[in-house]
Amino acid sequence: MASPARATITDLERVCNIESWLDDFSSTEKQAALDASSDLADGYLGVRYTLPLTVYGKDLARCECWLAAKELLIGKGFSPESARDKQILDRAAEALKWLEDVAAKVISPAITDSSTSAVVYPRIVSRTARGWTE
Repeated sequence: MASPARATITDLERVCNIESWLDDFSSTEKQAALDASSDLADGYLGVRYTLPLTVYGKDLARCECWLAAKELLIGKGFSPESARDKQILDRAAEALKWLEDVAAKVISPAITDSSTSAVVYPRIVSRTARGWTE
C-alpha cells in the first residue's frame, strides 16, 4: 500500500520553483509527481523502516520535492544546456543518493516508523494484596 505524499505542493513550490518553472504545471500534475516520489522513497525506506512512517523530518520532504521536480521536468522535456534543468537533475540525484544512504544505514534521519517496539504488560489489580511485587 502506498503512503500518502509527505511533501505538499507548497513544499514543492518553496523548495524547487527555480525561475517560476513550476507555474507551468497544474496542481493535479504536481500532486501526482509528489505521490510518485513518495512511492519511490518508500522503496528505499521500506528496507529499514516499517511503513507508513509516523514521524519524519523536513529532510525527507525536501528529498521528495526534488524527486517530484525531476518527474515533472522529465515529463515536460528538459534542455541539457539549461542551468536550471541541470540543477534540478543534480538535486534529484543527490536526493536519490540520500535515500540510498538512509537505506544502507549510512545516514540516520529523524524518522519514527509504525512498528511497535514497546512491550505492553497487563496491569493486574486485586482487592487484597497477594504478595506479588514488580
